[in-house]
Amino acid sequence: MDPQMGLVFLVTLYCAARMGAGIRAILFNIPGTAGAAATPQDGYPMAKQGKRQQALAISFVASALGGLLTTINALPAMPLLARTGSYVHSVEMIVVMLFGVLLIASIAAQGMLKGLVACFFGLMIGAIGTDVVYATPAASSGF
Repeated sequence: MDPQMGLVFLVTLYCAARMGAGIRAILFNIPGTAGAAATPQDGYPMAKQGKRQQALAISFVASALGGLLTTINALPAMPLLARTGSYVHSVEMIVVMLFGVLLIASIAAQGMLKGLVACFFGLMIGAIGTDVVYATPAASSGF
């Protein structure tokens, strides 16, 4: 299989699995995935009222439209995300960095000095690890 076709197949399989999680969430009140965590709150009561088909249709349409709109909005940002990803070298580090920035912003809202101290300690903890180029310990103080 061509790599492009394989990638399209994997994305389609992922989207179908995410949409399928709504079936369990609506019919059995078991979300199954984090993406379907809110679905039982509205879908299961509708299913108990006999509106199973309507709840499933709403879930599927919302999943399809949400995926489509997200894809359309994400496409222009892909070059920037690709450069950021190649700079950071892992998706997990991007998430950690974004979480850190949000945490610093929330702390800085209470006081600028608290935000700067949190930023300093975050940068110090973030420096601990292994150097990507030379695979040597960095900022580990010998531990």
